Amino acid sequence: MNKFCFVLAASLIIGSAALAQSVAVIKSQPLSSYDAAVGRLESDLENSHPGIGFQIYDLAGQRDNGRRVLDAVRKQKPDVIVTFGTLATDVAAGEIRDIPIVFTFVLNPMTSGIVAGFGPTGRNLTGVALDVPLQEQFANFRLVVPTLRRVAVFYNPAETGAIVAEAGRVAAGMGLTLVAIPINAPEELPQKIKQLNGMDGLWMTADSTVFTPRNTAFILLYTLKEGIPFMGLSEQFVKAGALLGKTIDLSDVEEQTLAQVGAVLAGANPGKMPILFPRKIGLVLNLKAAEEIGVEIPKGAIDSAAETFQ
Repeated sequence: MNKFCFVLAASLIIGSAALAQSVAVIKSQPLSSYDAAVGRLESDLENSHPGIGFQIYDLAGQRDNGRRVLDAVRKQKPDVIVTFGTLATDVAAGEIRDIPIVFTFVLNPMTSGIVAGFGPTGRNLTGVALDVPLQEQFANFRLVVPTLRRVAVFYNPAETGAIVAEAGRVAAGMGLTLVAIPINAPEELPQKIKQLNGMDGLWMTADSTVFTPRNTAFILLYTLKEGIPFMGLSEQFVKAGALLGKTIDLSDVEEQTLAQVGAVLAGANPGKMPILFPRKIGLVLNLKAAEEIGVEIPKGAIDSAAETFQ
């Protein structure tokens, strides 16, 4: 090889190395849903960005692991950080301001204080929230239970006070009354559950103080026994006995996440990108629960459901 060719080849190698990009993924915990989504993200990025580096970190559900993980991420110097779940997003967004962050699989990022609103953040952060619009939730509740007027919600003011306040405003605008029942500690729930008597339904928000495994089972049994329509947070709650809930097409959420990551890798400013919401949302019904609590679900609601359980 002559000197010119050698220099040219070396330049090409150095140039390609300089152009190589890398992604750091931080998972909140080792969930199978995260693992599957991360695997697909890695595969898609390797196809669209040949040679891209991809490193995965896991907080294992412990905030105390944050410092070690963030130190490793900084040494990697990725072009973008992708966070899965609220814990990973909160840890990364709270400490890192000089690397773009795209979050995903995060419920209520505004309530948790990760973002101030659902428009562009104006900083190094954007992402995909798993929130179903409140108006759509209440509209579906009323579609299934046309007599719905007074709706209760259990919540911890310190955890989900902001989202419940917003839900109250949305409900009022739709002619519904949201009766907020504060629960400051999990053990308060059994004493306060009788406040559901006289309510037309129970609506759920993602509150870890209220919905411990024990409390969740208690609420499901109580609402079935007392004939109270319960709108759960997801398909899993409907399978367990809630009357209705919403299901999100997570594969589409993954596509939205991939598009945002791709845009950032191409040079887009995450601070100017709006927070995205799920595009494919479906109604899920438990027809056996409806029979048990004596609710006749309108045919139109059944026909529009993405899935029903008998």
